This record gives sequence, structure tokens and C-alpha cells, in this order.
Amino acid sequence: MTQESLAIARNTVAAFNRRDVQGLVDLTTDDFKWVTWTSTVEFTTYHGPDGLARYFRDADVWEVLRLDVEEYRDMGDRVMVAGSFHLRGGGSGAEIVTPYFAAFFMREGMLARVLTFRRQEEALEALQVGY
Repeated sequence: MTQESLAIARNTVAAFNRRDVQGLVDLTTDDFKWVTWTSTVEFTTYHGPDGLARYFRDADVWEVLRLDVEEYRDMGDRVMVAGSFHLRGGGSGAEIVTPYFAAFFMREGMLARVLTFRRQEEALEALQVGY
């Protein structure tokens, strides 16, 4: 599953950067779950296709919303994604660049779950434990 998992991770990031909700839905399982801290100070959970659409509606205030990935770490049916999250406010023009770490979990050739973190150690622990 190694090359397939890496391809899914790369395609997910590419669809995210295009804000392509349908492209993301096509890569995810029906029970997909995305737990993210990036939209607020606290963790937010988005479920399935409706959750993906809601995320991008919530993020509509950002003129720039981009993940720049520096590393995809292959862990079989799991992938660690590490890089930077870039945001620029549509009205204010304020820019934010922050480290981004995620644990991607695959199931049956699809993305089943994404957990995002502020620190790489947290993402690696989640991947090892299998949250």
C-alpha cells in the first residue's frame, strides 16, 4: 500500500490547495473524519463530504489557504505530512505562516482520517498509536 498511500496523500494536498471539495470527496471514505486545529484555537472535527464542504465555507475568509509540504513520510497505510500552512486574510491582508503536521490514515485505498497537529512529535505519536 506504500506507493498508493503516498499518492493519496499528495493528491489530497493538491486538491486542498485548489479548494477542490469534490476532488477531496473522491479521495475519502464515506465515514471520513478530519480533526484540525487550524481553523480555530481549539480542535474542530469535520465529517464526510458535508464536513469538507463546511471546512471550505469556514475558510472562505482566507484569500490564500495553502499547504506547502516539505515531507511525506511513508508508514504503510499511514502517512505523516509535514510542512507549512500559509494563510492570508481576504479583507485584512494579514498573513500567517505556521508549521503544519498531519497524520493521514488510509483504508481500502482511500483516505479515512486526517489528524492535524502543531508539532511533529504529536503527529508521529498519533501514527504509531493509530488514533
